[in-house]
Amino acid sequence: MKIIMKGVDIVNPDLTQVSFIYEQDVGEKQLSLTGAVVAGRPSVKQQSDG
Repeated sequence: MKIIMKGVDIVNPDLTQVSFIYEQDVGEKQLSLTGAVVAGRPSVKQQSDG
């Protein structure tokens, strides 16, 4: 089984989160999480195919 994990985090100079993208491929299943902090509140979108 092949496992691939990718991630990108964008942060401010004080290391507070701005946005992120995480992708995981496990075998034939894929999961993607994208998100951002807007007005101090996190927002996350999930997409999967398995």
